[in-house]
Amino acid sequence: ALSSSGLISETNMSCCPATAEKFLAATYIPKGECLTLSSGAEHYQTGSAAENKKAILLIPDVWGWNSGHTRNIADMLADAGYLVMIPKLMVPPLEGGTDGDGLYPSFTFEADGAKFPGFMKQFPWEGALDGRIT
Repeated sequence: ALSSSGLISETNMSCCPATAEKFLAATYIPKGECLTLSSGAEHYQTGSAAENKKAILLIPDVWGWNSGHTRNIADMLADAGYLVMIPKLMVPPLEGGTDGDGLYPSFTFEADGAKFPGFMKQFPWEGALDGRIT
């Protein structure tokens, strides 16, 4: 993987170089909190619902709601004045996933790609957010 300086670096997570910029680092410490709705659906929420009149629903990539940079992006949007929510959508995860959602951190398409189509087929587009967003 290439860093911002163009040098090859080791990876902490298959999607993020260890020397990536702040918003790509897999070691980011989130500012928000994980909440569970009355329906049982989980989501990450950052920003103040009382202070912000605008909201963003940030749909995560295949590594799930807590992959290296997803919550950092949400926190940056919250700092810009938005209430931001990231739903936990890819459940059940593939082999434990990332924080119980999506693909596991060491997943690579080169080594594990054969598992991907079957994993994705369990998530139909129609009705994907029903019961998860209320």
